[in-house]
Amino acid sequence: MKTGHTSFRALFGDGRRVEIPVIQRDYAQGRSDEHSREVRGRFLDALAEALDPTAKSTAAVDLDFVYGRWNARAKTLEPLDGQQRLTTLFLLHWYLACLDGAFDEFRSWMTLPGGGSCFTYRTRPAAREFFDALVLAPVPPAALGDEPQALSLWLTDAVWFVRNWLRDPTVRGCLTMFDAIHQRLHTAKGAWSRLVCETSPAITFHLLLLENFNLSDDLYVKMNARGKALTSFEVFKAEIERFVGEAFPNEPWPTEQGITWRQFISRQFDIAWTDFMWRQRGETTEIDTRFMHLIRAVAVVHCVSHSEDALVYEQIKQILATPEPGLLFFKELGCLDRGFVEQLASLMETLAGHPAAPVFLPQTRYVNEAAVFQRVLLARGANQDDGLTLVDWVVFCAWCTFLLRNPNDLGSAAAQSALHDWIRVLTNLAYNTDIDRHDRLIPALRRTWQLSEIAQPGGADFLVQVAAGGLDERPGFNEQQQREERLKALLILRDPRWRPLIERAETHPYFRGSIEFLLHWAGLVDRVAPTDQCDWDNTEDGVLRASFEDWYARTCAVFPETDKGWLAPFPEFLWERALLATGDYLLPKGGKLSLLDDQDRDASWRRLLRADTRVPDREDRRDVVRAVLAQVDPKDPISSLRAIVAKGVQGQDDAPVPGMRARLVAQPRLIAYCERRMLRLEEDSAFLLKRTHRNGRHDLYVYDLYLRLNARRAELDRRVKLQLIPQTDTHTKSQLRLRAYGLGVRLTAEKHGKAMQLRIHKTVPDPGLAARLPSWTADGPTRLSLSLPPDDAEGAIFDVCGALAACRT
Repeated sequence: MKTGHTSFRALFGDGRRVEIPVIQRDYAQGRSDEHSREVRGRFLDALAEALDPTAKSTAAVDLDFVYGRWNARAKTLEPLDGQQRLTTLFLLHWYLACLDGAFDEFRSWMTLPGGGSCFTYRTRPAAREFFDALVLAPVPPAALGDEPQALSLWLTDAVWFVRNWLRDPTVRGCLTMFDAIHQRLHTAKGAWSRLVCETSPAITFHLLLLENFNLSDDLYVKMNARGKALTSFEVFKAEIERFVGEAFPNEPWPTEQGITWRQFISRQFDIAWTDFMWRQRGETTEIDTRFMHLIRAVAVVHCVSHSEDALVYEQIKQILATPEPGLLFFKELGCLDRGFVEQLASLMETLAGHPAAPVFLPQTRYVNEAAVFQRVLLARGANQDDGLTLVDWVVFCAWCTFLLRNPNDLGSAAAQSALHDWIRVLTNLAYNTDIDRHDRLIPALRRTWQLSEIAQPGGADFLVQVAAGGLDERPGFNEQQQREERLKALLILRDPRWRPLIERAETHPYFRGSIEFLLHWAGLVDRVAPTDQCDWDNTEDGVLRASFEDWYARTCAVFPETDKGWLAPFPEFLWERALLATGDYLLPKGGKLSLLDDQDRDASWRRLLRADTRVPDREDRRDVVRAVLAQVDPKDPISSLRAIVAKGVQGQDDAPVPGMRARLVAQPRLIAYCERRMLRLEEDSAFLLKRTHRNGRHDLYVYDLYLRLNARRAELDRRVKLQLIPQTDTHTKSQLRLRAYGLGVRLTAEKHGKAMQLRIHKTVPDPGLAARLPSWTADGPTRLSLSLPPDDAEGAIFDVCGALAACRT
């Protein structure tokens, strides 16, 4: 079997055969969907241009590499990659042989000695029978007239055609391709000679055999696992190879002699890069879409690094909205150039050249390289499992830019150290910047590329730059976090014993790099502030390290180092009540106050600990946490918190509304009612929100009064029933009702402004009750009312119960 540069005609003769093996898919180039129709049209246009007999000088079409396995005993070539192209070439040769009256010549080398076609499919009987019939039955000239009719109509009406063959997708695809060939080439008489020319055929390809290149059958499976449909990747691969040929005309690949850029890209797509993608496939055998998703991600990095500010926003926005963009998409977007190809080739060569890729770091404390890479390959939405978030895009860009700038020696200690510090700082910045919209993503991506210029192998070089102000609080990342990174870099460079302490705290699963609160409480922020340097002696440095470790231990007693690191499940809301006993820590959110929630970005413990610059009185609120943790024994936090709660509210309890903190501290059931952990302030009162809207909320003071009365239920007349009425709209007040059944009395309690309003309604006039309640105001013969401070309401209600008992006697 002749290998190297060859043609379809040269595959046959002397009994040689081409047999599509078991593992190959059906003939997909003949599918009828719109995408396949578009690709089929472009492919036939290229073939027709090369076959044009009227052209004075027409360059041959090169179909790139066809890989196969040669069975010398059976004289059979089994295509590894190229089945679709070879099938199309068989149909093209059959058609042009009929058109130019050369069918006898075609049949002479396309028919086996014992009959049947030399080109066939092994395990598809219908397809095999169809090809056997084709080499015996040329289409009559009348069917190839100037007015192109559907050639498939003649074929399916022929006496030799078996209707059951139409059930086979390969046969149906061949019929569709015949119609397309006839439509495009019915005027191409004279093209046969150009097609089968032995010295300069119009259509060629490079035949490579597995055994000649030390390739295993394992690759046979891998390269045929790219799906059963004509994929976007197959189209993209062909188009980018053509583009590379135009952008790098005959330029040699810089690190390998005797091969051009186009040849290298084509080969690597088919072998080394496919082999790498195969290793990333997971449980699937489909890798084409993953390849397209990775190429899209490289395009994002390329736009960030090469495009002008005026263009990059729209480019990134459109790329992220298009999971599998084609080459035309990139071209129209203005991001297809030599640089794009160079970056794609560099990254793929780096990944394919390292056995452990995409993992280059020895640990995953800051970023799980394999997990982020898989999310890029899957390209799912952020709201899906394994979804790709905007922060993931920044992390991938940071990782990718390092590989692009440092493609060599990634396994060296210097490179791993540089990559570790680069990823550590960039993930800290990304996770602690609100990157939730495109207009926040683009500056972060741009800043990442700019910073990558100083992230070179060499150990502490990058940290030296950061410590010297290399982040410079420029747009792109949270300025507060940039200042924190500078302080941590100063400490690590001051004494390497700071690194394990800082990195342990940074990689706490909840804090994720934001530990400025620990640095502040340990006294480091104030200590560094005067000179912006760690200009203290080793003794003081030891004291500061011990203080940092102590505060971290206290913090972990409340936020344990578990999978998520969320707040420990303390009984009876001890943590919240201890904070409220110490001060006001609640964060505002959308006109409400939050008790804080681990899963709520805008009202989380992380935001409180960060002393977010958008939070009013942020330092005072965070200082409440510091004051509580200062009293916590890391070995027994529950007892510590109980002791704080037992002391009751410290200091003034008049904000945000009088008595609110005392009630929440004393009654854990008030906090339990707030399932969304929210309160709302209105008219000198606070409302407990079961949900986030008005419906189903209770006035804090009314609910507290209800709980207090319920706790003293045994002291009430057994005929008195308590009922709590929630506020359901703007006209209905949150209300407590007491009904004395058999006595004809109803008492209601509502909060009005700063006072509690009590009302009594009797079914019949009762002058004796009014006489026993002299502080109440008579609003008629059957109604009494009393306005008083909320703290006095409980006693007043028991006075009413006493008066009712006296009336009965």
